Amino acid sequence: MADLFAAVDCGTNSTRLLIGDGGQAVERLMRITRLGQGVDSSGRLAPEAVARVVSVLEEFRRAIDDHGVVGVRATATSAARDASNRDEFFDVAEAVLGVRPELLTWFSGPLIPLGLAIIMLSMGMTIGFDDFRRISRER
Repeated sequence: MADLFAAVDCGTNSTRLLIGDGGQAVERLMRITRLGQGVDSSGRLAPEAVARVVSVLEEFRRAIDDHGVVGVRATATSAARDASNRDEFFDVAEAVLGVRPELLTWFSGPLIPLGLAIIMLSMGMTIGFDDFRRISRER
């Protein structure tokens, strides 16, 4: 069996996991977690929102371990970008996943292809894991 890789996306409304081997997805999970709850008004991630995401990340960690994944990348987008307490969330997420989420800002060059790849994968569009691995190596 080919090596498996995982991508985790902590988005504003949902948290997603994709595990694949370079040719096909072997696990695809999505949970509504609402990480962005109240961040526009408070400028902070709400404790209950962080708790929901952490619970899902623990579920995802079990799936990652069950599949024997050899590499994990995690990202966070708008809600984390806008939150003054994002590093507290990143600390907890890193403790669960073993990797620190990367904050995607759409205007920073090397993260644009990774962000687009995650979006395309989450939408079910055809992109190969070889592309994902190549992007990871080029960073």
